[in-house]
Amino acid sequence: MHHCVCSRILAPVAMAAMAALPVVLPSVASAQWLVTDSAMTLSNWSLTVFQLGPNGGTGNVTQSASGLPGSAMQVNNSCGSNFSGSWNVLVYSPFTYTPANAGAITNLSFSIDSRFIDRLQALSFIIEQGSHVWRVAYWTNTSSWTTYSITNVTSASITPLSTGAPLLPDLSAAGAPLRFGFASANSSAGGFGYTTSGLYDNFRVEFVPAPGVAAMFGAMGVLASRRRR
Repeated sequence: MHHCVCSRILAPVAMAAMAALPVVLPSVASAQWLVTDSAMTLSNWSLTVFQLGPNGGTGNVTQSASGLPGSAMQVNNSCGSNFSGSWNVLVYSPFTYTPANAGAITNLSFSIDSRFIDRLQALSFIIEQGSHVWRVAYWTNTSSWTTYSITNVTSASITPLSTGAPLLPDLSAAGAPLRFGFASANSSAGGFGYTTSGLYDNFRVEFVPAPGVAAMFGAMGVLASRRRR
């Protein structure tokens, strides 16, 4: 098992695969690209812990047999006291998309199944480009398996997470290579710190490359949905 764990420090903010390989459809104009991970194998994911507040937090991941079905990833968050915590960012390492080779990204969508084991966790999807990371959408998971998804991602749903990140990633054909994933988080509300655990399974990202399109962001609204099983 091999996965990278490192930390980045942020200014205080309010906390508001297939079994082995990604599935990628042909990289031609208007062809849909699809990447899935239903095994959530730890070696396919890199973990970075982004600290929040004065006392921060810690995070780690383990493999769980309690998936939907099969195996899942268990994310454990421990947050410090006094409005502190962490975002535990997990990026799917086997797949990198290079817009310069395959075209600008349009119609970007994400989905994942999640439930908490002990106390709820915040959940967002992740876009990574170069040294920067952005969050996409925001939910809090429940004790029952639920599918969290967002389709037709627009700028309204994207929030910079890493310090110094531009307001938006560059998804045009001129943009740097991209990777995708998800993140979970917790923070303390002025009191003592605490620990939470959540399960995550069936990660999915899909999009359509469109060579020559400057960017995917438009005036369309964001459609976010939660489909309960």
